[in-house]
Amino acid sequence: MDSIELKNEIKTYGNTFFAIVFLSITFRNLYTDFNISLPVTFSNFLMELLILIPMIPYIIANKSNFKERFGFNKIRIKTLFLCFILVIDIWPIIACCNLISQFFVPNVVVRSQEAFSKANPIILFISMTIFGPFVEELCFRGFFFNGYKKITSLIKAACLSSLMFALIHMNINQFCYAFVIGIFLALAKYYSKSIYSSFFMHFVINLPTVLFMVKSKNTENESVSVFEMNLNIKLMLLIIFLIISVFSVLISIPIFNGIKKSEERGDEEKNTRLQNEKVINQSCIAGIILSFFYMIFCDLILPRL
Repeated sequence: MDSIELKNEIKTYGNTFFAIVFLSITFRNLYTDFNISLPVTFSNFLMELLILIPMIPYIIANKSNFKERFGFNKIRIKTLFLCFILVIDIWPIIACCNLISQFFVPNVVVRSQEAFSKANPIILFISMTIFGPFVEELCFRGFFFNGYKKITSLIKAACLSSLMFALIHMNINQFCYAFVIGIFLALAKYYSKSIYSSFFMHFVINLPTVLFMVKSKNTENESVSVFEMNLNIKLMLLIIFLIISVFSVLISIPIFNGIKKSEERGDEEKNTRLQNEKVINQSCIAGIILSFFYMIFCDLILPRL
C-alpha cells in the first residue's frame, strides 16, 4: 500500500465515522423535535441501520474480498467456549466501568426499563442480541478495527475502534463500559482471526440485558439505579470491583493465549503504516468532538437547564 492508497484508506475511515455520528445525532434530534413516538425496538433497528448505511459504498466496492476484509472466517467450538469464558471473566470490569459512570449519570438500561418492558420479547431479542451486535461488529471490528490494524499498531487500532464504538452509543453511561468492551472484542477478533468470535461475545454480553427487560415486564418493581445510592456505598462497591477487575485482566491473558492456540494463528500481516503518517483525519476528529459534545450536553448540561 503506497502513500496515496494509505491516505485514501484513512480518509475513508474518518469520513465514514463522521457520517455515522452525523446521521445518529440528526435522527435523535428529529425524533425529539417532532415528538415522534416510535416503539423502542423499531427505534433500535433504525439506529443500527444508520450505522450500516455509511459503510455500504465501501462494502460494494470491496464485495469481491468481503469475507477476507471483514474477517468472516470459520471458528472452532473450542474458541467460542473460550470467548464465553472471557465474557464471564470481564463482567467485573464492565460492572466497574458502569459503576464509575453512575457517579455522574444514571444507568441507561434502568432508566429505559419501562419503555423496553413494553416491547415484544421476540423482536427485542432479535434487535438487541442478533441484529444490533451483527451490525456493530461488522462496523467497529470488521470495518474500523480490521482497517486500522493494517496501518497502525494493534493497541492503537483496538483503542481507536473501541473509542468509536463507545461514542456511537451517545451517552456517558454506556460510553464508559462500551469502550472497555470494545477493546476486549477487538483482541478476541484479532487472536481468533474471525469476526464470529466478537459477534458471539457481543451476543452473550447483551443477552442478560434482554432477559432483564423481559423479566421487568412481568413485575411491578422497578430496579434501583446505583446512581441513586449513597456515595459511601458506591465508593465501597467501586473498590471491590476495582480489585476484582485487576484479577480479571490477569486471567484474560491466558484466555487470549488459548484463543490464539485454538485457531493456530500464524503471524499477522505486517502493517503498512508509513513513518510519521497520521491514522486519523479531520473528519474523524470532528466526529469524535461532535460525539463528546453531544453526550456532555444531553447527559450533564440539558438535565440542569
